[in-house]
Amino acid sequence: MDFQSIVVDIEGYFGLEIRGTRPVFRLTGLSHNSAFSNKTFEDLPEESQRKLNNAVLRAFIVQQLDLDDDTSMYHIFERLNTGVPC
Repeated sequence: MDFQSIVVDIEGYFGLEIRGTRPVFRLTGLSHNSAFSNKTFEDLPEESQRKLNNAVLRAFIVQQLDLDDDTSMYHIFERLNTGVPC
């Protein structure tokens, strides 16, 4: 994902522009009881919009030095996904 893609996603759009319009990103796959189910950024309460606008987006660039050994990548993502400290 490049910087332009991140900016587009934060603006609330998802996907490529088709005939001058871009599809709006909606939160899907959530429980139907969720207050955020099927909502766009504009549909969210002002407090939730403010939290998202002020959130920090952390990005890490990981370079695999040994092309024959990809286990380090799996360990990094396992730690990130499970919250295991390094």
